[in-house]
Amino acid sequence: ADICQGDSIVISTGYDEGFTNIWSTGDTTAELVVTATGIYSVNLVSDQGCETNDEISITVHALPVVNLGEDVTLCDGQTITLNAGNAGSDFLWNTSAVSQTLEVSTADNYSVEVTNSWNCVNDDEILIFYNETPVVDLPVSVSICEDEEAVLDAGNSNNTILWSNGAESSVVSVNNPGIYTVTVTTDLNCSATDQTEVIVYTYPIVNLSIDEVFCEGATYVLDAENPALDHIWSTGDTSQTIEV
Repeated sequence: ADICQGDSIVISTGYDEGFTNIWSTGDTTAELVVTATGIYSVNLVSDQGCETNDEISITVHALPVVNLGEDVTLCDGQTITLNAGNAGSDFLWNTSAVSQTLEVSTADNYSVEVTNSWNCVNDDEILIFYNETPVVDLPVSVSICEDEEAVLDAGNSNNTILWSNGAESSVVSVNNPGIYTVTVTTDLNCSATDQTEVIVYTYPIVNLSIDEVFCEGATYVLDAENPALDHIWSTGDTSQTIEV
C-alpha cells in the first residue's frame, strides 16, 4: 500500500474477540496505525490454538517540495515569473492556472498546489507587492538657435535625478546638440528613464552687400540668398529677391 508523508493507514486483521493478534511491531490490537515505510506482519491465534499469519508492505512517499521563495516587492511595470518546480506534476494556482510557472504583474497573494505522481499534495504561497514608478515625460526633441538654451524639465523634484550630463536637478538648461537622458529614482528604488534630442540650428548668413547709390529711374535687385528658408522683407515681401 502507498501513502503520503504525514498520512497514516490503518491495517486490521478483522479479528478481535476470541483471537490474539501479534504484530511484528509488538502491538497486540486487531488494528494497527502505520505511518512509516516497512513490511508489517501479524500472527493471528484463536482461543482454540489455531494459528495463521500474513504481511503487508507499506510505502510512505515524500511530498513534493514547493518553494515559491520569500515575499517580493517590485516596481510598477515589472513582472516576475513564479516557479512551482516539480516538473511532471499537476499544478493548480489560486488564479486557476495549471502550469508549472506563473507570470505575475499585479500585487496579490499567489498560492499553488502541487500533486505528484503518487497523488501526494503540497503547497506554498507568496505575497507580491508593487511600489509606484515615477513618470518621466520629456519631448522627443527640442529645437533652439545657436545662441539660445533648451530648458529640459524631468519633473519629480522630490526624487533622485541624474542626467546624462551629470546634472542632478529636475530642470537643466543646455545649449549643445545631442541626446540627453534622465533617470528618476524614488526612495523605494523604483526608476524611470526618458530621453530627448536637442537640435541646435545656426543662423542663416545674409549679406545684402554695402549700401548702394544708383541713378533715379534705375532698379536694383536685392538677394537674401538662402533659397530653402522663409524670407520677410521690411517692405512686406516674402520672396528671396526684391526689386527696388
